[in-house]
Amino acid sequence: MEACIFCKIMRGEIPAATVHEDDEAIVFLDINQAIKAHLLIVPRVHAAQWHELDDGTMAHVARLTAQWAPAVVAAVDADGYNLLLNNGEAAGQEVMHVHFHLIPRKRGDGVRMAGVKPRLADAEELRGTASVIKAAQRARE
Repeated sequence: MEACIFCKIMRGEIPAATVHEDDEAIVFLDINQAIKAHLLIVPRVHAAQWHELDDGTMAHVARLTAQWAPAVVAAVDADGYNLLLNNGEAAGQEVMHVHFHLIPRKRGDGVRMAGVKPRLADAEELRGTASVIKAAQRARE
């Protein structure tokens, strides 16, 4: 897509600190580092959300995420990492090109992920919600 910042990076119009490139994806450091070594894993095909990708691209991006996670952890001596995938503006997606954030974490680093306030749902509510989701999936098939 012409105006997409990630597409511009992949076309070489905007510089990026790239750690990996292949025919299907690119991996580079996020310019807005949540913490040092925060990577983005981006498929080359322009799609706004994860479910719009074909199975092969999904698998490739997932493999790259798994491949680069240990390297990021080792590079900054992290204690763990977050994988973050926002789909849609309501979910916090700012660049409408699907991408994973791979964010190394250290105990006490002060990094806070988006404020999800969980609540305990009862079994009846969960069964009802599961039923509605299954019906929606059947309607898509």
